[in-house]
Amino acid sequence: MLFPDTRVLLPGLQAIFTGQMQHTSLLQFTVGPWPPLVQSREQLQEAVQESGRQGTFVGLFRSSDMAGPLQELWPLDCLKRHKRAYAFARWGNESSENTSKSEEDLWRWAGLGFSKALRIREVQEGQMLKQEVEVSEEDFQPEEAIVYVRADDDACEFAPSGGFVVYQEGGSLPSKPWPSWTWRPGTWRDQVEAFCAWCERQVLAPATVFDAPRAAALDGTFDWLLFLFAPKVTEDQNLAEGFDRELRRLERFARAACAKDKRYQEVLPVIVPAGGEDIAAFRASFGLGSFEPTLPLPREGDSQSGCRALEDTEEASRRVLFATSLFNTRTRRKYPAPGGAGWCPGDELALCLFTDAVLDGRVSPYVRSTKRPELASPGVKELCGSSVDLELLQPVKANESEVLLLLYAPFCSHSLHFFWLWNQLSAAIQAATGPRNGTVKDLQLAQMDAMQNEHPDLPPTRQFPTLVFCRAKKDTGESGAAVEFLTYEGPATLSAILAWLGEYSAFAPPNLQAATQAAEG
Repeated sequence: MLFPDTRVLLPGLQAIFTGQMQHTSLLQFTVGPWPPLVQSREQLQEAVQESGRQGTFVGLFRSSDMAGPLQELWPLDCLKRHKRAYAFARWGNESSENTSKSEEDLWRWAGLGFSKALRIREVQEGQMLKQEVEVSEEDFQPEEAIVYVRADDDACEFAPSGGFVVYQEGGSLPSKPWPSWTWRPGTWRDQVEAFCAWCERQVLAPATVFDAPRAAALDGTFDWLLFLFAPKVTEDQNLAEGFDRELRRLERFARAACAKDKRYQEVLPVIVPAGGEDIAAFRASFGLGSFEPTLPLPREGDSQSGCRALEDTEEASRRVLFATSLFNTRTRRKYPAPGGAGWCPGDELALCLFTDAVLDGRVSPYVRSTKRPELASPGVKELCGSSVDLELLQPVKANESEVLLLLYAPFCSHSLHFFWLWNQLSAAIQAATGPRNGTVKDLQLAQMDAMQNEHPDLPPTRQFPTLVFCRAKKDTGESGAAVEFLTYEGPATLSAILAWLGEYSAFAPPNLQAATQAAEG
């Protein structure tokens, strides 16, 4: 373990060695680089300039003797991956009990405030001992934050989507954050995901070039990802220069859109160059073929409606088309450009119109659907994307049945192991139901390959396998009948699932409790 300033610091400021205990590995570990300690704006500016990066993450902490959520988030890998630059500042001077003016100036520059220290004083009044709150006029408790200091002032400013106010972007004029000791976040996983997304968005350019796996990993960083599937980047100098011009053109479009419409601050354009099998599968998941698009987007003033065909000229043949699709990371919905159209450099207006149409709800999402598998679990109906409405939503809306839906992935080992329990569940419900009468409302079981099939009315699938209980929603009011989805989050045991169904299902067989007791026995 290395202590960068020769003092025993909190885990967030320590560096722990991991690897083989060999001389070369240990030597490389001790050489660093380690985050420098800055105590003034001048030292911070020097650290940013010497880093050679577009920006530097800076942790501003009150003391090495107090542990807070920020110092626990600080050593996460998301802050250090891809050779990102980072530094830290600590409140208080080691050689003096008083804080220097430069440190206070650094805190104020980062947009952080100060609160007077509160002390509890005990006062004796007769036989009673009372406690009074005393406000210290000398001691201050500075607010903590992790800020990102940009080296390029021209970088596009993307506004954060969440209310995570304990860390903020430095160098701008952010709203005053809450003190970290009053922060009441969600689970630790929520904190980590939010912080990693925040770190990611600080270093992303207005338009980013990523391969398919890297682009897929951006899910959750921005609410909307505007995917532009480009031809493969070539080593030809002329074509490479043309690609750079198109990238700069797209960056100007992103900046102008962000300045005009705040909704674009949560839309990140991502260029995905053509590649191997991974890009083909990635394109197919958005409903795009290998050679789409074949038509350019319409320009302003075109007399023809929709997309117009390219003229058979040498200039037109040199035009490069980018297949375009917009992806909502919250709902998992995908919106490819209608008619197989794509983005053609110079048609930024058409690209803006397409994005506006999706954000305004005027473009329908792409729905994946494959053929129904021949084999399914006994007593379970196999669904595909095109059959969800007819075989699940309509009967449930009509209050004719309730459906317990299993969303699985064929390649997922957890899904394969769960099918053994799924078959037991089906047999238990069939045994409790007995012979069925066509007019009797009942509880049905269904399953669907959620990697190859989807439906816009189903809830987003975050993990495999997922059990969703579908029933008619009560008190729908003027909106009419609707379907309510309840996700099972209990243990993977037969008795627990049967008990959960008995609690929420109105159509469960009366003797389901007996089946539950038998399963427990």
